Amino acid sequence: MPLADAPPLPPPMVQTTPVEIRLSVEQVSVGHTASMGLTGLHYLRPVGSQGFGGVSVFGATQGDRGGFFGWGLSGGYRLRDGPWLAEAGLFVGGGGGSPSWVGGGLMLRPHLAASHAWGPLSLGLGLSQVWFPNGQVRSTQPHATLAWAGEAWFGPAGGAPASTRTWGDGRALATETSAFVGQYAMRGHSPRRDGRRDAPDLRFGGLAVRRAWSGGESTGATSAQAYWLLSAAGGLSHAYTGYAELLGGVGMLY
Repeated sequence: MPLADAPPLPPPMVQTTPVEIRLSVEQVSVGHTASMGLTGLHYLRPVGSQGFGGVSVFGATQGDRGGFFGWGLSGGYRLRDGPWLAEAGLFVGGGGGSPSWVGGGLMLRPHLAASHAWGPLSLGLGLSQVWFPNGQVRSTQPHATLAWAGEAWFGPAGGAPASTRTWGDGRALATETSAFVGQYAMRGHSPRRDGRRDAPDLRFGGLAVRRAWSGGESTGATSAQAYWLLSAAGGLSHAYTGYAELLGGVGMLY
């Protein structure tokens, strides 16, 4: 059959799933006289009928521990009654980056909260506990949340061919997630922040997410795909307890 007589391709199977993007704020006690304003950004999806799970990133936005941030996985259980929502959840991840931090690398954050929705937006209040099991931090405090609920598209990367893309801009973007490990070699006798000059190499490990900016259209025999990259890593060396890094970037894949 000649190519011109070929039937048009059907639209790709693109599905949607509910998602929630949440912002949380709280004031954490990190010592007898020290405190830290902690802000969290959470990307959550439903798990089953009443569970939820996703990824969270925390950063210090005020107080005595500037430079701290943490990241990891969040999950929990929720009950809904009309516009009201009650939930219990737990964050498990790593944190560090502050030169005067007194906690270890492992960070736990259980919480209880209630919220009220107005359309796609909701406001919530609750109690949370920030706990570093191998450090000196175990703080319980109130927290507030602001959340937006909507839908995300999932389907074949790039969606339908251009000749059949008449059903709307519902293209799914290619996403890759990978784990990595590495090692930083210290230059010469450069001192550490604590003044020591016998600093060993720093081993680290973490996760990286790379996501396409668009569907990656091809032009002629070549194609190029722009993407953004976000990676988070923590120290695996005992000499650098609490080390953490968060990196972002953009690139082009040929």
